[in-house]
Amino acid sequence: MVIEAAATDPVLVTVVLPCLNEQGSVGECVDEAHAALLAAGMKCEVLVVDNNSTDRSIEIALAHGARVIRERRPGYGSALRAGIEAAYGDIVVMADADLTYDLSRIAQLVQPVADGSADIVLGERLSEAPRSTMPLLHRHVGTPLLTLLVRRATNGLTVTDSQSGYRAFRRDAILALGLSATGMEFA
Repeated sequence: MVIEAAATDPVLVTVVLPCLNEQGSVGECVDEAHAALLAAGMKCEVLVVDNNSTDRSIEIALAHGARVIRERRPGYGSALRAGIEAAYGDIVVMADADLTYDLSRIAQLVQPVADGSADIVLGERLSEAPRSTMPLLHRHVGTPLLTLLVRRATNGLTVTDSQSGYRAFRRDAILALGLSATGMEFA
């Protein structure tokens, strides 16, 4: 269900922010994404996918210029899939609405996809993630081990944080995969 339709101007990039009770941060995330992409000359929209919030998240997202849709099916993957399907941009960025990722650097994430040198780019958060968003065990054991396994499985593909939910990709390439996960495993 669309709460507010996007502007009629075509966009290159849609930033999809799944949201469940993020009233304390969603507005700042919307502002940061808009500012970074507009400063880089990229036409964009920020699409907040409300996943059954009970706080003021929707109201705040709308006040900050986001397009908002609702995804009633619970789960991070359900919200991301709904956002990707509803995106107007040819390039989609997925991030979180809780200030986990540095959205001021979003244009750097998008650029390899925009210039055709990559279909997907993974953002790295290990060097800057605070302890509150990434416990030490995840930072120093879990994520590095999983990233090593991904590098080995992909013949040494350059990946520094395989578990990052901060990604940019061609919308059509991801839709063609027919992903169906509804939870965190989507990432």
